[in-house]
Amino acid sequence: MRISVFNSLRSRYALIAAIVTVAAFLIAILSNIYLQDSRKKTTENISVRNQLLEHSRLIRDAVWNTRQSLATFLLEPHNNQTQQQIDHFLRNAKNETSRLLEHPWISDNRQEDNLKNLQNTLMNLEDSVNELIKARLDATQQYPALAIARETMLPNYSQFNIAASLAINEHYEVDDSEQNNYALTTLLQARHIWTQMISNFRMYLANRLGSFDENALPVQEKDILTQYEGLQQEINILKKLDDDGALDLQASASVEELFTASTSWYEMFLEVKRIHASDKWRTDAILIQTKIEPHMNSIWRALITLDKDIELSTIEDLSVLSRLAQTLARELWVFAALCLSLIIIGYLALEKGVLAPIATIAGALKKESEGIHEAELPERGVRETQDLVSAFITMRKQVQARQTDLEYHALHDSLTNLGNRNRLIEHMELAIKQAVRNQGAFSLLMLDLNQFKEVNDTLGHPVGDQLLIEVGMRLAGLLRESDTIARLGGDEFALLLPTANDSHAIQVAEKIAEALDKPFLLEGQQLFTNASIGIATYPQHGLNPSSLIQHADIAMYLAKKGTTGWAVYDSEQDRHSVGRLGLMGELRNAVAKNELSLHFQPKSNLMNDEIYGVEALLRWNHPEHGFIQPEELVALAEQTGFIYELSAWVIENAISQGKEWNKKGIVLNIAVNLSAQNLQDERIVTHVRELLVKTGFPPKQLTLEITENAMMAEPERAVVFLGHLSAMGIQLAVDDFGTGFSSLGYLKKLPVNELKIDKSFVIDMSTNDNDAVIVRSTIDLAHNLGLKVVAEGVEDSSTLELLKILRCDTAQGYRISKPLPAKECFKWLREQMSHLKLVNGSDSRTAS
Repeated sequence: MRISVFNSLRSRYALIAAIVTVAAFLIAILSNIYLQDSRKKTTENISVRNQLLEHSRLIRDAVWNTRQSLATFLLEPHNNQTQQQIDHFLRNAKNETSRLLEHPWISDNRQEDNLKNLQNTLMNLEDSVNELIKARLDATQQYPALAIARETMLPNYSQFNIAASLAINEHYEVDDSEQNNYALTTLLQARHIWTQMISNFRMYLANRLGSFDENALPVQEKDILTQYEGLQQEINILKKLDDDGALDLQASASVEELFTASTSWYEMFLEVKRIHASDKWRTDAILIQTKIEPHMNSIWRALITLDKDIELSTIEDLSVLSRLAQTLARELWVFAALCLSLIIIGYLALEKGVLAPIATIAGALKKESEGIHEAELPERGVRETQDLVSAFITMRKQVQARQTDLEYHALHDSLTNLGNRNRLIEHMELAIKQAVRNQGAFSLLMLDLNQFKEVNDTLGHPVGDQLLIEVGMRLAGLLRESDTIARLGGDEFALLLPTANDSHAIQVAEKIAEALDKPFLLEGQQLFTNASIGIATYPQHGLNPSSLIQHADIAMYLAKKGTTGWAVYDSEQDRHSVGRLGLMGELRNAVAKNELSLHFQPKSNLMNDEIYGVEALLRWNHPEHGFIQPEELVALAEQTGFIYELSAWVIENAISQGKEWNKKGIVLNIAVNLSAQNLQDERIVTHVRELLVKTGFPPKQLTLEITENAMMAEPERAVVFLGHLSAMGIQLAVDDFGTGFSSLGYLKKLPVNELKIDKSFVIDMSTNDNDAVIVRSTIDLAHNLGLKVVAEGVEDSSTLELLKILRCDTAQGYRISKPLPAKECFKWLREQMSHLKLVNGSDSRTAS
């Protein structure tokens, strides 16, 4: 039993601690006798010093808080609470200084002059702070360059924009000619450069005033200079055109205004640049540097002087205590000798029983970290070290198991056990090295399952997970041992094909498409899916893993728009630029803030020359980029997954406008275009159904137009999608008919009501016999299928008359009316009221 107790380090420590405690207790009793004599005097002195130090601390804190509040005020100058805090802190500092002056210790130790100097400095600091607050609240006083920008440069900006807009509008109204187009192009380019230069100046001004990145200022100044020189070149071209008599009256006058406004603006920019390069670009910095900081430094010096004198009084008390210390020192030497003996004995025991075994264990740990798993461990020692050895052996086994597991999961997908992104990138880096060494190539395929969301939403995520596992297994069965397959997340897979070029990658993509066409048997039912595959090849499509993955991903989204199911990366179609991403963000904001608009183009019934309906057309007049074509908006929204929100906005606003016109007595059919991607999104069906129920708008007054190519891309899906809409009573139209390759077998299955002949066939049909034959054949085909026909692009009377002869049902184009804003369209419709019929003898009117 005795051996068991003292084999423990804890037991040995308890014995030594007991001995030291007894010795310390004896010394404490003796020391207490000496301490009682000096305690009373020392206590009194400490109380006085504490009072003085508390006053000093409060002054220091008040000044420091003034500095902090002043910094907050500079960031939020209109925060009244911050100004009140500054006044409060300065007032506290002055009050505490006055209390110090009244303390007897100050006069006894000749600190009156130092405290009075501190008091005067605080008053001067208060005056300087008030001066800074006044300057900071006046932006033009704070930033002299800002006054120049507001008072001079802003009028020049407006003058330039007005002159450019007048000249451009004049050229739009002039007949189309090469000379006019050249002048118009030059004007548009000049305005574009001007807009860029103003934007750069705003960024430059914000950067300088906000001190975001001062190193970028020279670059921004150089950019503005370059843009100004480019602008002057365009204006000089316009002057040359004006000298040659190529400009009309308004454009000729605008050229001089453009030159004057831009020249004056640039002169003021040079003045702003000069101010920003000097020390006077902001007033608050000068005040802080020349007044506030010196005052605060003077305050710190005064407080340091006070603290030093307080410290001297502390030294006096220490002299009293030193005598006591001398007495105690003799006793401590005795105690130290005892402790030293115990320490030597304890160290020898500790070295043998603890330190040496721990050093051996530490060495084993180091070797373990280096991958050496057979390090020697101590066989003897106290019980604690033996427990440590046992714990180390257990930890070694657990770490090795976890390391193996972590290495696997770091490179594999937990669901499919395929490689993950890390494994893919690792293998891509090896493939790049091999390709560089052999001057070869390899291909990367990015694969995304179509309709996977519907599987999750309909059958649940467990079925979706099982589908991903089955897809991974099927893909793995198609590849060589040297190929790599990885799941990157969601329903996205990647395949790395070493030594494969574009043609080989396309063959693999086609094999994948063929393999995925076969059904999957899950939960006792067959599921069908397919994939969109993007292909990127090293080195022509990228020189590193990130660029190859990005480009293959872009190609994959292009594949979603095609019919083959795969696409090779093409830089010409890469629209993922920073500018387009920025425009996409602005488009989202425009939809959220309702900044888009709809124009409406009337359609005429050719049987009775009455207005049949209108087509809602999306418009966005961007504040910087001007009018953006609807086709570009739709393509941008499709590419970034925003097409549902955009289409929902157009449908909602078109129905709202139609309902408003119904209330005013004009009942028209409202036509709205749908995107190809809308056919793959059941949310549109749900959204339209809810809108019709919510607004009470008659479904028969709503026509949804889908292009021929969109319907034929996935005809089976189009039949189902359009069937849902037709069941609501909505009218459906095939838009741009004739530009694709429709299958008549599918066409007659589609629940559509009308065909819209593409305007490319209509515009020249009165002078081009081939176009006339195509239009006539389309009209006959539609009528035989029981469909109505709408001809787009009717620009003149001869085309309109010919369409009547060919028994076309409806015409749409500038011959009838150009697209009009809602208010102008309503006014135009009211002017046509004489051609409208009363409905059932009521006061409301409808288009026939």
